Amino acid sequence: HLAAAAAHRLDSVDIFACPHSYGRRKLGQDGLFRNYPASLALHNKLLLDEGDDRTYLAPDGWPATYVTNLKESLQVIRREFANIVTHGVGMYYMDQSATFFNDPQIMADMANLKKWADYSMTLPRDSAAEVAVISSLESAFYHTDRKSGSNHIGYQLYEGQIGQLCQSGAPFDWYLIEDLEEGLIPPHKVYVFLDAFYLTAEQRAAIESLKSNGRTLLWFYAPGYVLPDKLSLDAMKTLTGIGFEQRQAGSSLEVRLNNDKLPGTPEYFGTTKKQAPIFIPDATRAEVWGWYKQTNKPALVAKSFDNWRSIYCPGPILPAGVLRKIFSDAGVHIYLNTNDNLMVNKSWIGIHTAYPGVKKIRLLKPSPVYDVI
Repeated sequence: HLAAAAAHRLDSVDIFACPHSYGRRKLGQDGLFRNYPASLALHNKLLLDEGDDRTYLAPDGWPATYVTNLKESLQVIRREFANIVTHGVGMYYMDQSATFFNDPQIMADMANLKKWADYSMTLPRDSAAEVAVISSLESAFYHTDRKSGSNHIGYQLYEGQIGQLCQSGAPFDWYLIEDLEEGLIPPHKVYVFLDAFYLTAEQRAAIESLKSNGRTLLWFYAPGYVLPDKLSLDAMKTLTGIGFEQRQAGSSLEVRLNNDKLPGTPEYFGTTKKQAPIFIPDATRAEVWGWYKQTNKPALVAKSFDNWRSIYCPGPILPAGVLRKIFSDAGVHIYLNTNDNLMVNKSWIGIHTAYPGVKKIRLLKPSPVYDVI
């Protein structure tokens, strides 16, 4: 899986297939793909989503079964359709027990979705995203495994943080750092570097070229820390424009948010588990948006330069409300101001709600809207 960039560039492979997230497929979660659709599209590859959502008809005790009745079953099936049609992804259903879909109403719903899926082929499939999420998979070789008990960063950047991005109210395109290095990624307003701990000189140069046109670059944990021959705080500063102090003794990554600057966001985010090392950003000429709970040192900071902005976050899981402020400040269109799962491209929009209440969707421009359900 860490060789995704090489796999995407294989002439011998046209299609990648996998089930969507098992960690976030409960009701109210996003059920997003376990791959990089925007990156695959750059290389003329097709992603097929394996539709193996368990319905209420799954056998007793079947793993990853999160629904209990017909209505809930239809919601996860419709969520999958919204995901594939907004990301230009194909799909197939997988009934692992020969019972998952054995209900006339489920089959009728699938038939309706198939009709609209066929119709979707006549409409533009262009992305509407102004946010790019960048993965640097090589970084995984420079920290301990997520099952080691000492790494509380890696897994949650791909699990919890992606979940919050899906609830931020703005769509995002998910790429690999190699795509940026090769100049393949179209311009975006915000670039989220999930795990840019290890970067080549060419990748650093590609990131440097983004520091213009009012763009915002968001970093997590240890951006640019790993060089081919050493670990370097200076390299972090060169990359982010922010100086850092390193603490080897492990402390928690729990952050107390500045609710005066971030109204409506949670009081705290992050994990109470100890992580080492810890990086303390220099808050000189920067806004402090959050402090380490244990030490009260700056943790989440935003620093503006002549024509770009750098935001450092010490670790996951940065809440959707904070992401929404970052995106809005950068001029990104916000479709939804509530923390619900949003799926949108130039022709389609869907939400899978995480909370009750009235939802107000703000379109990019006036347009007729049709309910396909």
